[in-house]
Amino acid sequence: MKAILSLLICSTLFACSNSKKAISDNPYLFSNSAEDVAKHLSVLKSGKWKLIEVNGQPVDSVNGQIPYIKFDESGKAGGTAGCNTFSTNFKIDKGNKISFSPVISTRMACADMSVEDRLFPVLTEADNYTLTEYELTLNKAKMSPLAKFARMRN
Repeated sequence: MKAILSLLICSTLFACSNSKKAISDNPYLFSNSAEDVAKHLSVLKSGKWKLIEVNGQPVDSVNGQIPYIKFDESGKAGGTAGCNTFSTNFKIDKGNKISFSPVISTRMACADMSVEDRLFPVLTEADNYTLTEYELTLNKAKMSPLAKFARMRN
């Protein structure tokens, strides 16, 4: 009887410790407080974010350039979409909310402008984000991700 009771207690403790580990290992960062938002901003401004997918289509280099976005603490973001450089203002808030102002860009004509033609509207449509230390996804409501970015090595 003692052995069964010991086994039951041990298995219960093991199950509880595993469930706590599984929750803490979740790679997604959620913002439920102002402190969380500050942590997210720190991750966002930790480097450039390479565009890897927009509207479900993979993105590689465009016109010999790697499309990326970079965020700063003052609420400005900018980068290149593979042809033109761009800038915008952004704001993040609790609940993983994000918003961008209309995009301002240079006006060069390039052989391939398809990525920026898709990316610039995505930035103004996005209303929430999913963030890990290495991946940023811009979303609208509960629809499929609008754009995915991977953190670049500095």
